[in-house]
Amino acid sequence: FTAGQDLLTLIAPEWTAAQAEYLSLRPARSEGLDAVRAAARQRLLLLGMSEGQIRTVERLGRAEDRITIVAPRAGVVSELLVRDGASVMAGTPLLRINDLDTVWVNAAIPEAQIGRVAPGNTVMVELPAFPGDSLAGTVEALLPDLDVTTRTQTARIVVPNPTRRLVPGMFARVAITGRAADAEVVQIPTEAVIATGARQVVIVDFGDGRFR
Repeated sequence: FTAGQDLLTLIAPEWTAAQAEYLSLRPARSEGLDAVRAAARQRLLLLGMSEGQIRTVERLGRAEDRITIVAPRAGVVSELLVRDGASVMAGTPLLRINDLDTVWVNAAIPEAQIGRVAPGNTVMVELPAFPGDSLAGTVEALLPDLDVTTRTQTARIVVPNPTRRLVPGMFARVAITGRAADAEVVQIPTEAVIATGARQVVIVDFGDGRFR
């Protein structure tokens, strides 16, 4: 949907009563009513009405018993928490909106590599959906929990998405540029590691028939 598009309509008697109260004060010109009138208008804002909705009530000069909620920005509805005709209490979430101009990519970082990842690291993101294309991102945070099954920690990566090609649920491959202090890292095949049960051992060839 686009910004300003209608999402749902509410019937809220409290809102209707507050509109009627405000409208009854508008034509009054008695001394000291300006502050009361401003407070009545502020109440409409606090109840959840937008400036545009209030101006519409002022223009029409009548209280609206049905209030249309519009999208504050362009995006997608990621979760719909109500159905047609449902009754809701004040403060109840009605739906959740995701703005897709910027997206989060959650990357699972192996425990052994967590020390090389920090907020601010640059990231290149590739998606199977768009072969050959890559997107630049930045590590925003390392989430404070470790998956005990996979032994990974989640890095939250911020990726600009101006064309909105990236949508929730996609898979991605990420390459994270580690900190400068960790630029020189020895990498070996996993098959070269000897697990003794008590520790993990690697045999290093020093040349001239010498090993350690």
